[in-house]
Amino acid sequence: MRYFKIKQNIKKDQKGRPKGISTNKRIISRCLFYKKRKRKIRYNWAVKIMNIIYLTKEQIEAARGAIKRITKRSKKLHLYIYPYKPRTKKPADTRMGKGKPKKINSWISSVKKGQMLFKLRFNNSLKSMRTLYKAKFKFPCNSQIFKIPR
Repeated sequence: MRYFKIKQNIKKDQKGRPKGISTNKRIISRCLFYKKRKRKIRYNWAVKIMNIIYLTKEQIEAARGAIKRITKRSKKLHLYIYPYKPRTKKPADTRMGKGKPKKINSWISSVKKGQMLFKLRFNNSLKSMRTLYKAKFKFPCNSQIFKIPR
């Protein structure tokens, strides 16, 4: 018995506006937990966005590819973003009106201010900083590199 449609139509979403500031309570609670313990702390490095923006799947893939190229695919990389929203675009010579186009042009992800995009687990902290520094130039907005205790 099938629980899904054989031919699934993709709903064309409205554009909407990303609003607000991203709050990641999990990172804050982990930082407080590690301050209480008396032991050597190792860090994960992460990239977060400082503006409200839409990111396309090509931009996300370019940053991920830059990280994987430098780290030689041997280190642990976590992605916290996925392009889930379809974007449509009319051809250039089309007149106004007559509804939304049927063809989906690309996939985008709406990102809030302060949202974490990538987390890299790597023992060499200098190399991981350099890696994320190169990856953050693939985004069309301001971003920041920060460290999280493991």
